Amino acid sequence: MPMKNRILFVDDDKFILDTFRRTFREFDIALCDSPVKALEMMREEAFDVVVSDYKMPKMDGVEFIRRASEINPNSVRIMLTGNADLEIAVRAVNEGSVFKFLQKPCDRNVLKTIVEKAIEKFNSEKELRDSSEENYYKATHDSLTGLANRFMLQEKARDYIDNWNRYQKRFALFYMDLDKFKPINDTYGHHIGDEVLKEIASRLLKIVRATDTVARLGGDEFVILAENVKNEEEASVMAKKIIKAVTAPIYTDNDLVLEVGISIGISIYPEHADQYKILLEEADACVYKSKEKGGSAYTIGGCR
Repeated sequence: MPMKNRILFVDDDKFILDTFRRTFREFDIALCDSPVKALEMMREEAFDVVVSDYKMPKMDGVEFIRRASEINPNSVRIMLTGNADLEIAVRAVNEGSVFKFLQKPCDRNVLKTIVEKAIEKFNSEKELRDSSEENYYKATHDSLTGLANRFMLQEKARDYIDNWNRYQKRFALFYMDLDKFKPINDTYGHHIGDEVLKEIASRLLKIVRATDTVARLGGDEFVILAENVKNEEEASVMAKKIIKAVTAPIYTDNDLVLEVGISIGISIYPEHADQYKILLEEADACVYKSKEKGGSAYTIGGCR
């Protein structure tokens, strides 16, 4: 059963609040007789529609609506006002802070219709926001593992380079290619191969810090951007953790026990390159040096 939209009514007149209660008894509502208390409520709970009187003690409706929109910019706001305040209400509508205003006293059925339209507006805008967020996620994440994809990796690299320019925070790029993965795909099929890739992604995420980025570039290639890796010694420590985690046995859903290796190429910014593209190419070249060592090895810089 879908959840009802949550509506907040704010008015210092308790008689009017009681009218709201009776008019909207089939809705999911909250009533408040103080704009100050109402703002506190909004900080603790999300309201889809907010209906407010204009003339209230301590804070008028325009100021309340302004603060309410800062707390929840996605809520749809309605103002009730008397004749003397029409100019203020119209200005609030034109500024976009108020969806509709109604003159008091207002017909209950008219108010109900306006609130229903506000709910429709909120729901349609939410659907659009959700769709945009979903499309952005799909455009920036790997569909199989949920890791960042090549596009997101590039965006994150720009952020890390900005951090270097501002705070001299070094970072390392770990380019990783699985060893012995192709025979798993060939022998057991792509569904088992996908299971292995998802498990590797999960293990890599457990190794890194919150400020690091793990990405899948496609196939069996992964990249980690690790912030605050100051030197080759720290990069070596992390590489050894990666190898240990990845080479541990993998237990699949159909009781297979599989093992893969991982060849790692590492480049450090700005020692090995001062551009993301070159940093990536340097680490990629180092992957092949690691494979020449027999796999499950790492190589740091100086490979191009």
